[in-house]
Amino acid sequence: MSQILCIETTGKTCSVAVENSNGQIFTVEEAGEQFIHAESLHPFIEEVLRIASMSPSDLRAIAVSSGPGSYTGLRIGVAAAKGLSFSLGIPLIAIGTLELMAATVIRKYPGYETYVPMLDARRMEVYTQTFRADAVALDDPAPVVLDMDFFTTKPGASLVYFGDGASKSADFAGKRDIYLPDIYPLASQMVTLAGNRFSQGDFADLAYFEPAYLKEFVPGPKAG
Repeated sequence: MSQILCIETTGKTCSVAVENSNGQIFTVEEAGEQFIHAESLHPFIEEVLRIASMSPSDLRAIAVSSGPGSYTGLRIGVAAAKGLSFSLGIPLIAIGTLELMAATVIRKYPGYETYVPMLDARRMEVYTQTFRADAVALDDPAPVVLDMDFFTTKPGASLVYFGDGASKSADFAGKRDIYLPDIYPLASQMVTLAGNRFSQGDFADLAYFEPAYLKEFVPGPKAG
């Protein structure tokens, strides 16, 4: 019922989702080793509105996953979200990518004390944040190089590490901990969070909002 268009482009999956006035959620997404966001995002938006039998004028807000994550993916997703928000005259909602992942895993895997999303940031580094079982964040999102000290400072007797960087933690974390590397942020998971933010009037400042890159952009090698 939120009628909020959700955009998630922080990783390899480009995804959009929308909930119509009847409470049905529709999503369009595609994953690949090569980033397809620049070519696919706007066609995906048009497609999800078409299958939901909605027009842009039906939307009440635009929600975007605000990072951390891929620099290029963030730039593309946020630019599209801000452009739509401005042109339609509707609010912009920013949802932290790690918060989005944590809310999803806490709902699917309840009963643990501490939840630690991890997004791959190359080599032994991850973007990460720590959450309690009630989804309250215990620290700020940050890029971290994994070592034993990182794991020994985590609170709680039972921990869940998840995301595409979680496999890097297996050599350090305790035997009682679980690892869920196949957890990715998706637009369909944003719908409830976006609806809550809308109800609370928690909107981003359209003029000044910037995604949470956390690290400076480092270009990859040129082809050819």
